Amino acid sequence: MDIPTPDTVTITRDTQSGNTYTGPTTIGAAIPCMIVPAGEDMAFTIGGSVDEGDVILICEPEYDIKAGDKVVDDSNSKEYRAKEVQGDQRNPNTWTAHHQEVVMVLNVA
Repeated sequence: MDIPTPDTVTITRDTQSGNTYTGPTTIGAAIPCMIVPAGEDMAFTIGGSVDEGDVILICEPEYDIKAGDKVVDDSNSKEYRAKEVQGDQRNPNTWTAHHQEVVMVLNVA
């Protein structure tokens, strides 16, 4: 990825087997990324509009991030929930996967 990645996050997903909660599963730890505010009011991206207060996680496309995953900023322990995974963003010259963008909301629960 050719963009700066000054942040790192740890991502976990709640898992279950049938009706039994089996606990969180780590999707990735110390994932290099960039966390940026979505904007002051409303931002419009390829994936749709982003509400005020949301942040966007930008990271390599190889991580299997899904809506509902818990994302913890390793630098300050802030917890977010993945709200919408906008999928792979492609390099316009090579059409290969370049990065993925994940819209997140601060986890207050």
